[in-house]
Amino acid sequence: MELDKLKKNWQQSNVGNKNQIQLNMMTQIQQHSKFKRIKIKLIFEAILILGFVFFYNNMLDGGDKPMWVNLILIGSAVLFILSDVIGYFIIQNPIKANDLHSSIQLFCGSLKKVSIFSTLSTFLFGGSLILFMVSTIELTESKN
Repeated sequence: MELDKLKKNWQQSNVGNKNQIQLNMMTQIQQHSKFKRIKIKLIFEAILILGFVFFYNNMLDGGDKPMWVNLILIGSAVLFILSDVIGYFIIQNPIKANDLHSSIQLFCGSLKKVSIFSTLSTFLFGGSLILFMVSTIELTESKN
């Protein structure tokens, strides 16, 4: 009996009615505040890293370092930014299948791959930055 009363109350309530435009805006990922924060973080990181890559030659004497160290540093910086961009686009479009279960499985697989790629690119960028800094240091007995 209580279930019938609940159904009757549900059918009589008009508070939850939304039009198609409101429903579409609610389901778009781009409208989510976390997604906007990720976009701002991506832009901020890209500007800082690209600024570093463009000015490291003057600031940190990149011309005095070996060419292979410079190439590794620039390549790892580009790879780091690329991993952020790929992650951004994967998060932007999580639905890739017709049913929810398959879509979630594909999305989880994509997130795992991107997380591994992002971790490796971050490690590579950090390692190449350290390598760049110490590439011309003469290690002596007292420095060791």
